[in-house]
Amino acid sequence: MNRTTGVDAPQGWIAWLLFFVHYSQTLPVCNPDPCQNGVKCERLLDSNDWLCECPDGYYGDTCEKESTISVASETDLQHPVPDIKLDKMESKWKNMESKLEEILNKLG
Repeated sequence: MNRTTGVDAPQGWIAWLLFFVHYSQTLPVCNPDPCQNGVKCERLLDSNDWLCECPDGYYGDTCEKESTISVASETDLQHPVPDIKLDKMESKWKNMESKLEEILNKLG
């Protein structure tokens, strides 16, 4: 409790003559640098939060965890995706376009 005003103020606030004023402090969030594996710590905007932007092969808040990146192996699909030929698609689009023009001519 504030002895001057007799009013309780939350932490980070000062009660003065029944007015509440908020104050903040910029902390050295990247000192010491929490990031690992050669990553540089960066302050997020004007906050007291930080970010480590992990390179490929690492993850975690401080890039402390290692992950392996590998090429997916081939699999035998039970229901393979059909091979769509571009010329077939083109003819379908032209067919659809002519049908739409036909409908528009009937309406217009």
